[in-house]
Amino acid sequence: MLRIAVQKASRNLIHPTDRRRLISFSSMFAGENIFIDGYDNLSEINYEFYDIIVVSHFADIPFAKKILKSKTKILIDYCDFIHVVSPMVFYIKSIFSYMRGNYSSLLSKKQFLNFLKNCDGIIVGSDFQKLSLKNINKIHVIPDDLSEIRLQEPSKSRGILWEGFSHGNYKIFNKLFELCKSGNLQNLQIVTDSKYALISNFLFKISTKRILKFLSKKHKFFNYSFSKWDLTNLIKASIKSNIALIPIASKLIDKFKPENKIILHIRLGLFPIVSAIPSYVDFEKKYGIKITFEDKNNFKELIGNFEYHYNDFISKRNKIIDDYSKKNIYKKWKKIIINE
Repeated sequence: MLRIAVQKASRNLIHPTDRRRLISFSSMFAGENIFIDGYDNLSEINYEFYDIIVVSHFADIPFAKKILKSKTKILIDYCDFIHVVSPMVFYIKSIFSYMRGNYSSLLSKKQFLNFLKNCDGIIVGSDFQKLSLKNINKIHVIPDDLSEIRLQEPSKSRGILWEGFSHGNYKIFNKLFELCKSGNLQNLQIVTDSKYALISNFLFKISTKRILKFLSKKHKFFNYSFSKWDLTNLIKASIKSNIALIPIASKLIDKFKPENKIILHIRLGLFPIVSAIPSYVDFEKKYGIKITFEDKNNFKELIGNFEYHYNDFISKRNKIIDDYSKKNIYKKWKKIIINE
């Protein structure tokens, strides 16, 4: 019997990390005599009682460093590469994490990197992320389990969908309107938070609608609708769309995103058109499809040959869905847990 403790990203398990990573497989692991407990705070855990502790970058990393000194193994599920920012920006973010009560003390970038090196294992979301962590051993690649997204047949509607958090995505909203205008695309569906935090995801919140209205006027693109993010609204919006548009902002941390958003939109029955960041390009090459664009002109060429690229994608869609199925992702987690 194995006992595993996981620090949750949200108290009610509604955060994507809780819905799509290890803790979402608790019932499946119970059948293997492997028991997973979720905790709100690391300080609540009697870690000597557990064989393995799994943390993420949401966890109280300053406190987690104490666990490294115990016999309990510690893994970090690390899909958002917070360490790629400058030491100063990292420390400022650490201050905000401390203010929110996520960290028990301040944390420098150097201390965080040392924590990564001393963990018993690191789980990342893509091969590119794995290659980017140089001089660190025991790195495993596991994508998100997106089976919570009901598998839908390709939509016959014509429209564009973007979904995600609003915070920090002003530049992405700007790109959405710019690209839709340049590609002469219509019926943009935006599914996101109702509030946009100006600072650190929780300070000085304003209405997302106000931001979208301003950008709509700026780009003279008015054929869009906004829905507050929840699964019901996401599915409704996807039914009205056939393309998922996923531009990436210029922030360095965004260049390290894994391919999870691609899989999410494929399950929704959409054709993903995405910025050419490394993991998206790797995905494109792996399946022999064309879905990435580098700039506005490249985007217009992709839209101009849409039918050809779309039909090629549809012929490979079932293979992609199977590769990223809950069963296959569970096998990856099981292999790591048992080997540890």
